[in-house]
Amino acid sequence: MVLTQVQLTPFTKNDFDAYQSLMTQAHIQSGLQINSDHLADDFLADLSQPIFNQVVYEKQCIGFIILYEVISNDASTHYQLAFGLDAKFQHQGYMLQALSMQLAHIQPDTVIQAEVLPENHPSLSLLAHLNFTKLGQVQDLFGQQRFIFEFTIK
Repeated sequence: MVLTQVQLTPFTKNDFDAYQSLMTQAHIQSGLQINSDHLADDFLADLSQPIFNQVVYEKQCIGFIILYEVISNDASTHYQLAFGLDAKFQHQGYMLQALSMQLAHIQPDTVIQAEVLPENHPSLSLLAHLNFTKLGQVQDLFGQQRFIFEFTIK
């Protein structure tokens, strides 16, 4: 388990290199269905999201957490969660720590959903550990099956 605490730091327009080094890793591209040809545009779009944080460990960006705002018909705030971690830092508790910190700073009456590929066992385990509820399974626009999870902050 992690002994040194990670930090969450907002991405800025000057952090594209850190973003690019994460988003070009095969496991992140597969999970997020991103095209590396459009990373600069994706980065600018992500900068406008309500939460776009670096996961920082020993002054190095090792991952990211993005909450995309989703329009809903009720009074709750709704977000779609995306997260990723540099392959060298996986399976060591860093993302559990980072997501726990992030969730602790979200306003009450917020619903967060996440989509995860069925073969992504570390992310499935992580969401279960954070008490996300599995709602079901869908097929995405690329024909891949994904599990849908939800967590409500009361």
